[in-house]
Amino acid sequence: MRLDVATKFQDAKLHEAVRYALDQLIVAQYPNGAWPQRFTGAPEAEKYPVKQASYPESWSRTWPGSKYQSHYTFNDNAMSDVVDVMLEAAVIYEQPKYRQAAIRCGEFILLAQMPEPQPIWAQQYDADMHPAWARKFEPPSVTGGESQGVIATLLQLYRETGEKKFLAACAPALKYLKQIELAPGRIARFYELKSGKPLYFTKDYQLTYDDSDMPTHYGFKLGTKVDTLQAEADQLAQSQSAAAEAHRQLVEVSYQRLEKVSRQEAGLIARQELDEALARKRSAEAQVAARGGAVRGGHRVDQVLEPGGHRIDDRDLVAVLGIDLDVAGLVHRLGRGI
Repeated sequence: MRLDVATKFQDAKLHEAVRYALDQLIVAQYPNGAWPQRFTGAPEAEKYPVKQASYPESWSRTWPGSKYQSHYTFNDNAMSDVVDVMLEAAVIYEQPKYRQAAIRCGEFILLAQMPEPQPIWAQQYDADMHPAWARKFEPPSVTGGESQGVIATLLQLYRETGEKKFLAACAPALKYLKQIELAPGRIARFYELKSGKPLYFTKDYQLTYDDSDMPTHYGFKLGTKVDTLQAEADQLAQSQSAAAEAHRQLVEVSYQRLEKVSRQEAGLIARQELDEALARKRSAEAQVAARGGAVRGGHRVDQVLEPGGHRIDDRDLVAVLGIDLDVAGLVHRLGRGI
């Protein structure tokens, strides 16, 4: 993509290849928003139902030798890297579909977060959303390694979208990662499902709790960025609180303005009704005068008299002027200068 930008999109073959690759990544995306470890074509939706991650009832302690390429895969930060690519592609090519694909992956990340007592992520999941075997040294487990990359992606998606759910999912994950550190700044790559015990392999690839005979080609113990991720999450949460307060104040001011406008509009409506009522009052006075009655108090509505000196009250206004009782009271109050 960046080479495409550098050549100002003038290399037709390069440009076509990049766009084709990006579009095929969208084709390969599962209905739940995940991506596989590898793909050969569009997934069959009925084989990959959208589910929340859960613990299997049991799992094999020995490598089954089964294929893992179609698993939903966080291993080696595969999905996190694709999210990076999609977000950058959305900007470069001004195509919302790439951004939407990244956000769909964010929705999968939320689905894939394991329930308590281990609210982090596995390296890979099968179609039932259970942590699954991949290579013979990658067992069903939760991971202290890739989970950190997943959290970084959630923070990235929160910055991109402002969706609070992406930030909220980080809090329990970071807390758990801190709890399971082997030592400050050190963490195991694999932790046993539910028990939380660190898992390792011997050089002949037997699963064990013992770290004394580990293969050297793979990182079974890792450094952590948990403190850095926690600081970033805290900063975003503070920004969220500040933004929420600013939004609250904006809404409050908006409602105050709306209320003021509403009062002004209500006043105009009341004034209009009053003018109409006073016009009918003058007509009623003329009728009273024509019958030989008296009118005292100038134009004060509450002193319109019928023949014999009876004062017209609110109910008389209702009958004579054809207005409702509330408006009659308003006419009287305004007539008194209230």
